[in-house]
Amino acid sequence: TGDALAAVNFINEMRSYGNIVVSVDIPSGLNGDSGLYTNAVKADITLAVGCVKKGLILNAAKDVVGRLKVVDIGLNAEKAEAFLTEACDFAPILTPRPEFSHKNDFGTVGVFGGSKNYCGAPKLSASALAALYAGAGIARVIVPEIIYQAIAASVFECTVATAKSDDTGAIFDKKSLDEALKGLTALSVGMGMGAREQTFEVIKYILSKENLKLCIDADGLNCLAGATDLLSKRQSKTIITPHIGEFCRLTGLNKDDVISDPIGHAKIFAAEHNCIVLLKGTSTVVTDGFVAYICNQGTAGMATAGSGDVLSGVIAGLLGYSDLTPLTVACASFIVGYAAVIARYDVCDISMTSATTVGYIQRAVTEIYNEINKK
Repeated sequence: TGDALAAVNFINEMRSYGNIVVSVDIPSGLNGDSGLYTNAVKADITLAVGCVKKGLILNAAKDVVGRLKVVDIGLNAEKAEAFLTEACDFAPILTPRPEFSHKNDFGTVGVFGGSKNYCGAPKLSASALAALYAGAGIARVIVPEIIYQAIAASVFECTVATAKSDDTGAIFDKKSLDEALKGLTALSVGMGMGAREQTFEVIKYILSKENLKLCIDADGLNCLAGATDLLSKRQSKTIITPHIGEFCRLTGLNKDDVISDPIGHAKIFAAEHNCIVLLKGTSTVVTDGFVAYICNQGTAGMATAGSGDVLSGVIAGLLGYSDLTPLTVACASFIVGYAAVIARYDVCDISMTSATTVGYIQRAVTEIYNEINKK
C-alpha cells in the first residue's frame, strides 16, 4: 500500500515500455510462502538467494516471477520442506533398457473409466496411449459394457476389456471386475465413471486388491469423500491425484486454506491415510507425508478437459515397470508438464487440448531420457 504500491506500479509501468525487470530474491508483493499476491512487481527474471522459496513456484507465482534463477550462497537444503524436481532426479526411473527385453518385462497396465454420460472414448484411449508412451509394455482400456462400441473404434495399440454395467455405467460384479483386472501390474481408475453408489462399490472392491499399484482420479476420488478410511486400510500404497476442488471434498477443508499451504495439507493427508498425494496446481505437489516434491513444469494450456486423464495414463505407464514411490509419481507429473511446455512452441495455450499434450509425450520422455543419459 502507499509508497510501496506506488513503487510497484511504477516498476510495472516501466516494464510495459520494454525495460527489463530483475527481482532480487522475490518480486515485491508476492507472498513468499503461498505464491499469492494482490499487487506485485512483474519480473522478467527473479534471482532467488540461496534457494527457491515456496512462493516462487506455487499458485499465481508464475505470472510475476518470470525466469527463475538461484544464486548459490552455500545454504544447506537438506531440511527443505519440499524439493523442486529436475530431469536428473529421474535417473533411477528412465534407465536404458536391455536389448534382450520382452513387453511383459515392462508391465501390463490398465486405464479404467467412462460411463454413458462421460463416454470420452478418445480421452480414455489417449490415456492408455500415454501409458505406452511412458514405457509400459501393454496397456488395457477398461470400460463399462454400455460404451464398449464407442471406445473400441478409437483404440488401436491397446487392448480393451469390459466391466459389467447398467444403463449408466459400471456396476459391482466381482466376476467381470476380476476378469478385467486380471494380470495388471498397475491401474488408473475413476475418470468419467460418475460419482454414484455403484462407482463407490467398484472403487471399494479395487482397493481391496493386493499387489496392484493403484492410482485413483476424478470420480473415483469424489466417491471416496467421506470414506477416506478405505485408503488407510489398504496394505499397498495408493496414489490419489486430486485437483484443489477434489482435495477439498476429500478433506473438508476450504479452498483458501488449501491454496495457502498446499504442501502442508497434502503432507498431512498422505501421512494420515497411507497414500501418495499428487495435488494438482500451477505447480504440482507430490508427497507420501514424509518427502515432498514440487513439479513446476506445465502451461496454462493444460487447463482443459482431459489433462488429468493423460496424467493418470502416464502414472500407470511408469508403474508398469517402476516402484510406487513419490519420485515415480513426480516423474509422471514432470513428463506431462514438460510435454505441454514443448507443445506451446507449436500450439498456443488458448488452443491446446489434452490430445495436444499426448502428442508430445514421446518427445518429452525422449528429451528427459537423453538429458539423464547424456545422449
